[in-house]
Amino acid sequence: MAIFKAVNNPVTIKFNLPSAISTEATLRIGTTLAFASGRPQVTIGSFKKAFDAPVKIDSRGVTRGAYRGFGEVYDAVIPAGTLKAGTNTITIEVISGSSGADFLSPNFIFDAVELFH
Repeated sequence: MAIFKAVNNPVTIKFNLPSAISTEATLRIGTTLAFASGRPQVTIGSFKKAFDAPVKIDSRGVTRGAYRGFGEVYDAVIPAGTLKAGTNTITIEVISGSSGADFLSPNFIFDAVELFH
């Protein structure tokens, strides 16, 4: 999924848990392309994690249809007690120190989102 800072930011994932998670958990986001230093910032409840700019690729590949096979994996360690019983919401947004309009705004493509403990 491509997420553009000026177009479809943020992406929200809602899910239900039968019981609270009493240990740390990890949210992993796998990206394949990024442009203008676009990278994820995630929010889960009161927990927020911003990641460093990508180092492997910074290209307009999504608007050109190109893919070079590089990617980044971002892991956020979620503190114990953050994931509660019932509905939980993960918000994934694009952050960047750059700007741009529409589909030339900072962006990244993510192909995987994992939550595990």
